[in-house]
Amino acid sequence: MNTIYKAYMVNKLSPETPRARRRAANLERILEAAMKLIIEGGLDACSIHKVAAEVDYSPAALYRYFDSKDALLSAVVVRVLRELETDLRNAAESVSADHPLATIRAVCLAYARFASLAPHRFGLLSLMMVHPGQVFHEEDGARPAIRAMLSALTPLTEILERNAQAQQLHSGDASERALTLFAGIQGILQLRKQSLLAPEVIDLESLLNSLLRTLLIGWGADPTSIDRSFEHVSPRQLPPSTWNATS
Repeated sequence: MNTIYKAYMVNKLSPETPRARRRAANLERILEAAMKLIIEGGLDACSIHKVAAEVDYSPAALYRYFDSKDALLSAVVVRVLRELETDLRNAAESVSADHPLATIRAVCLAYARFASLAPHRFGLLSLMMVHPGQVFHEEDGARPAIRAMLSALTPLTEILERNAQAQQLHSGDASERALTLFAGIQGILQLRKQSLLAPEVIDLESLLNSLLRTLLIGWGADPTSIDRSFEHVSPRQLPPSTWNATS
């Protein structure tokens, strides 16, 4: 991650000066333009020169923000993951603390909704996780994105830890559990296109429920409590999402 992008991440949290606010706004515009090009034409359509043209900059001016395509793509992925983390946290906070297992389900449903409503962003994350070499030319380019991915799982990790503390689950490594659950959901969601062709064979909701139920039982949850959590939270009960069908 280059120096200017590091500055962006700080300014994103607290832009203290007009100059910092302008820089943060410019970076947001650049990243939005890059994502637009990816949506319209894939990764090959996103280059420093094309993004510069999209935001009416010269390539030299854009290089002052990102010194390579890898740095730009890494920033795009980090931005998506930060938005996703907010979405997952909102889903978790929408569930009453009286239903701790339902909170886990809400986060899982929010991620499935993200895959459905923001397929291009989901596809970019999937490609980055499965074939990082197709996204980044240098190994360093993937590192900020991987760190952001782990950060995006923070709401789920916190929920799993709280469930263990409330004795809804056996004690265990919450971070490892979050990553296990995420990897399982990610794998199931890769079948989205196949489910459209053969919905009678591949039912994503049923597969997601089965995965979540199996893991929770393995981690010590009471099956009756799990069933109640499934009844307590449905996709329709999630808070509004910032994603839209063109994402």
